[in-house]
Amino acid sequence: MKNVKSALGLTLALTLGLVACGTSQPSESGSANPTGTPSASIPLTQTSNYRYDGYNLSLTVGESVSGTYTAGATWSSTNPAVARVTSAASGVFTVTGVSNGTAYVRAFTNGTVAEMRVTVTGGTTATVSGVTLSASSVSLTPGTSKTVTATVQGSGSVSQAVTWSSSNTGVATVDGTGRVTGVAAGSATITATSVQNATKKASLTATVTAPTPTPTPTPTPTPTPTPTPGADTFNITVIFPANSNLTEGQKAAFTSAANRWSQVIAAGLPDVANVRISTGQTITVDDVAIVASGADIDGPGQILGQAGPRQARSGGTLPLWGEMQFDSADLASMEANGTLQGVILHEMGHVLGIGTLWSKFLSANASPCTSATKVQYSGTNGLREYKNLNGQAAGVPVEDQYGAGTKCGHWKESVFQSELMTGFASRGGMPMSKITLGALADLGYTVNYAAADAYTIPNVAAQSLGVEIKERLITPDGIINP
Repeated sequence: MKNVKSALGLTLALTLGLVACGTSQPSESGSANPTGTPSASIPLTQTSNYRYDGYNLSLTVGESVSGTYTAGATWSSTNPAVARVTSAASGVFTVTGVSNGTAYVRAFTNGTVAEMRVTVTGGTTATVSGVTLSASSVSLTPGTSKTVTATVQGSGSVSQAVTWSSSNTGVATVDGTGRVTGVAAGSATITATSVQNATKKASLTATVTAPTPTPTPTPTPTPTPTPTPGADTFNITVIFPANSNLTEGQKAAFTSAANRWSQVIAAGLPDVANVRISTGQTITVDDVAIVASGADIDGPGQILGQAGPRQARSGGTLPLWGEMQFDSADLASMEANGTLQGVILHEMGHVLGIGTLWSKFLSANASPCTSATKVQYSGTNGLREYKNLNGQAAGVPVEDQYGAGTKCGHWKESVFQSELMTGFASRGGMPMSKITLGALADLGYTVNYAAADAYTIPNVAAQSLGVEIKERLITPDGIINP
């Protein structure tokens, strides 16, 4: 991201840079200003000490500065032990100096991120004496949660910031707010560690007990439909712009992924002529076109890429054309560690509509979906294939953790593990299951279930998370009526 600095008195100018994993899965129209000119500013309340040059904000310990930004923005600090940020749904936010040092405060909204650097001085030496928890133990069943509060004790400018960890994430997980969630029967130690002094920590025991199951007869699997072969096969045309920044080997991985999806989708769609795509070309689409490229997004090890449909066909659940863009800094490392082919196959699934055009089939315990703690998929075909694999939930479990770009757009990692369309990449293979093919059928494709990979729902207690595919999901700008 480019840092744009300008002296604006009491106004903080934040450059909005396009990044992956947008909070609300924005379309192309939510992209950053390509000229790098500041596209938003935030009024700050004047105090006696703070100094601001348009990007750098200087505070003293204990001093707070308030302002207003886009309502619904998600705020974070890279070091809350130095500078803490709080916000309200109305868009009002407050930055507070906690202890001497430097931190970056960022706002995420509609697929963009804004940033300022905060330098805090004038604090006294903080001494952390210990950490206490609001409970010494919690009892849970799989899927239930309880929140624990941590208090950091000491003298001076003591930060209340802690990091949370679990000794056994196969039994219980804990998020950054202290919410402990049961996964499978057993016990785990949940620990809160002071950010200012990592030697000071406190722990509790989380005990997870599986509920006694009610005996039910083993269901007879519903026969999987066999498609009738048709003359019109399904085609995915991958378009590489002249400045695609992709090697020949990387282009071959895109072509291989397109061929694999064309094996499982058994029939073509009507051709659509005179479609203008992001390269400036006007083309005839048969049956889906994808513009693929590499670009500088945020450097190695962060956002891997962004993918999804740019325009949908009439009905809104089948794409016409889409884009797949990968961070150039991450492409080589994915090739080296053996995940590139699987990640490209995964991202192409998003262009086809999985996770991006399936909202009509989702049910959640809160609205919007990104606020929910339980999300399930109820499409007829996907649910049937889940039940055929002895799935026990009322609906197919959908990811309800890990934030925008992952949450609500993938199968649940803790249930399905290495399956292709969870939000995590696995080096040992990412099978395309009949559940994923069922979701394609729900969207409106004709699918060949016999072409699915062999897959069984794993024993989650014996599994571990793969590597999170940090991404932004693109949703369509419009619908074409051919």
